[in-house]
Amino acid sequence: MGASHLQTLDKDLPAKMRKQVEVEYKRCLGLCNNNDPAKAPFVIIDGKVISDATVYRIIESVTLMQEEENRTEGGKAHDI
Repeated sequence: MGASHLQTLDKDLPAKMRKQVEVEYKRCLGLCNNNDPAKAPFVIIDGKVISDATVYRIIESVTLMQEEENRTEGGKAHDI
């Protein structure tokens, strides 16, 4: 499917999450040339690589990270 479905990610995020997440677009993260069987598109959220990324998987990952941080340190913004 490629990354074209992620081009509207900043608009597809839930309204509350849009205020807490910064979306940056990169042409290439350099992750396709290694021997890892993971597949593109890749997304990095707070240093964690998400392979075969979809809008749903990104929202799910950010939500889980926010829930964990709220339990441990009171929460913070996430970089995508």
